[in-house]
Order: sequence, then C-alpha cells, then structure tokens
Amino acid sequence: MVNCIRGYCAFSSTIRSLNLFFSFLIFIFLISQHLQYIRNTNPFFYSYLDDILCIPIVLYIASYIMRRIEKNRGDFQFSNFHIITAVVVFSIVFEIILPSISMRYTDDIMDVLCYGLGGVVFTIMNRQNKTQGVVLEV
Repeated sequence: MVNCIRGYCAFSSTIRSLNLFFSFLIFIFLISQHLQYIRNTNPFFYSYLDDILCIPIVLYIASYIMRRIEKNRGDFQFSNFHIITAVVVFSIVFEIILPSISMRYTDDIMDVLCYGLGGVVFTIMNRQNKTQGVVLEV
C-alpha cells in the first residue's frame, strides 16, 4: 500500500524524473569534456554544447539547494520568470561583462541563443513536472 501524505508521492516521482534528467545532462557534459580533452570533437560540441547544458544544470542545482534550505517547500520549482532571468543574467555576464574585462572570454551571439535553448529545455522539464504535483512559485 502506498502512503501519500501532502502530495509526497507526486513529489518523489518529480524528484526521480528530475534526477534522471540531471544525470543525463551531467553524463552528456562529461562526454563532451572528455572529447574536448582528447581533442576529438567537432566545433559545435566545443563551442556551444556547454552553453546549452549550463542553464539546466545550474538551475537544477539551485532548485535542489532551495529545497534543502526550505525543507517545507520540497516541491519548489522555478517560475518561467526565474528561468528567463537566469538566461538574461548569464548572457549579460558571459557575453558582455567578462569579454570586456578579459581577453580569455569572447562574445558570441550564438552563446546567447544556446543559453536560451538551455532555458527552453529546463522550462519543458519544469512544465512536465508541474503536472506531477503542486508547484510553489516564488
């Protein structure tokens, strides 16, 4: 018999699917880094895959931290506003501010599009998990 208290069953189902999603992203990131390390990569993987994976990985970690800090909000998920804000902040910091400070960074409009694509991927996962339980938006 399954004991569901305050939507815990929906929450644990959401966490399992998010953990699978996060594990997949980390796996793809590690494969990409390995291919870059052995110098066996095409320009897309070298230039843009990390930017696509960045937003979903960072937002997943941030939502995990939020769940740990506020234990009574275990079903915390970012709103679309938060996701868009993350994309804009990453775009400004990594494509405007850092390239103007250091020669190590280059500005590239494709990176901004990749951050946006990562935001869309995270939004799709976020929306999919909203159907599995109650979502609290901050």
